[in-house]
Amino acid sequence: MTLHKRVAYLAMTLGLVSAGLIASQGAAVAATPTCETSIVGVQPDGRLVDRRVTNTAVEKEYLTADPLSFPVDNMVFTGAEQVTGGSVSHLNTFSSGDTPRNVDLARQDGSTVHTATVAATYAKPFSARLVAGSASYFVYTVDGRGRLRQWTRERDDAGHFWFDNPKLVARHMGGLKTLSYSWTFKLDGKWNDFLYGTTRGGALKQIRIPWRKPGNAKVVTIKKSGFASYTGLSLSFCGNNAKYLSIVGVDRVHNRARWYTLRGALAPRAANLVRRGWVAPGAEWRLHGVF
Repeated sequence: MTLHKRVAYLAMTLGLVSAGLIASQGAAVAATPTCETSIVGVQPDGRLVDRRVTNTAVEKEYLTADPLSFPVDNMVFTGAEQVTGGSVSHLNTFSSGDTPRNVDLARQDGSTVHTATVAATYAKPFSARLVAGSASYFVYTVDGRGRLRQWTRERDDAGHFWFDNPKLVARHMGGLKTLSYSWTFKLDGKWNDFLYGTTRGGALKQIRIPWRKPGNAKVVTIKKSGFASYTGLSLSFCGNNAKYLSIVGVDRVHNRARWYTLRGALAPRAANLVRRGWVAPGAEWRLHGVF
């Protein structure tokens, strides 16, 4: 896959604000932000939920009518489109020791029910402890040896999918407990993917990965403690400002979620990280595969 095609794909994703899964850049927001987040995960009953949250309040919730017939450890968003009478979001799902799946999540306008369809199963097994997506054809994984790697999503003319061309991003990342993608920025003329993760020890980290030289990644510890309980992160932006990050930490063990904001995400500092409050207390937060 050429870099030109990846840039074209990135440009396509910039139009997905209406899908509720990606935000665009814009002017700075006020000191007290309004942040809309689409929190996607799999409930204990196997149904996939898409919970639309503004700050700490659930505005809408969409559920699949039936439980998924396969386990999900990690999920990534790969695109969305408007279709006649509704919309379709495209996901990749991952489970340890299994082959990834392309899942289409369809919804009719005015309905709160999603229909999940396995559109394709990947041609090769793919094992990783953590998986995060990207706005390009990349996915990022952490394996059992603590290696963070960048993979390229491939497809042939016969419709077969697989991940190939792994590149080492960083070693000694075994302490990561969660890993999530936020956005892709062009800095100094070069595209960079920005990931966030939490560690077992409770740190919050930002990982900036250049597309052309992923081994030159920059890892920043934003906060050294306070994030140990989270089992998943859901990221978005406040208003249309892609430098003002909204972070929802999901704690499926204690069945709760908490909202944070991070101002100046391109140069993160602990002083700009604000703990805002619990999200929808009483909702089902024992979610797997959160993004």
